[in-house]
Amino acid sequence: MTKKILITAAIKDELIPTWEYIKKSPIESIKTDFLITGIGRHKTLKNLNHYLIDNSPSIILNIGTCGSLNSDFKKGKLVMPTSFIAIVNDSVQQIQSTFQDHQNFEEFENGGLYTSGTALYKTREKNSAGRRTGADFVDMEAFWTAEFCQHRKIPFIALKVVTDVMQDFSLNEFKQELKQNAQLLVTPVDKLLRTIAV
Repeated sequence: MTKKILITAAIKDELIPTWEYIKKSPIESIKTDFLITGIGRHKTLKNLNHYLIDNSPSIILNIGTCGSLNSDFKKGKLVMPTSFIAIVNDSVQQIQSTFQDHQNFEEFENGGLYTSGTALYKTREKNSAGRRTGADFVDMEAFWTAEFCQHRKIPFIALKVVTDVMQDFSLNEFKQELKQNAQLLVTPVDKLLRTIAV
């Protein structure tokens, strides 16, 4: 039986290396779709809802970059979040990952992923977010995708790579290193898809 997997990312350059690899090396019994959701709650939900009009994925996989809110996690570290966190109406909300196979992905760090409404470039902003949410990492879309999947009972997994750490960081640095960092996700995504296909 063929499983349909939707792979999402907030921006195109996070997705391209994985898309190119999978198109060249498709996995039998897996049909893969790709969707650029955009950044933030509104764009993410709008694009996911539009995709679901004509599609019924077995699993949604969100890939891309994240920042570290914990000095233990350095650039280039691979992350498989165990929880997804956001601040909604001034209250910290959390969704637990439903993925049951973390132990077979030892190359990934685990922890909470906070979805912020704004980019956190300054060390003090990251410190503040980490203290308030208890998260280890930060992005700008995963919580909204996790919530979307929870409401629709669609299994959800996220794979991220750390691109900025606990120090001041610029948008130019992010752009310069994005393609190289996105490339780090290709092999782990392929491994995950082959695990799902079994």
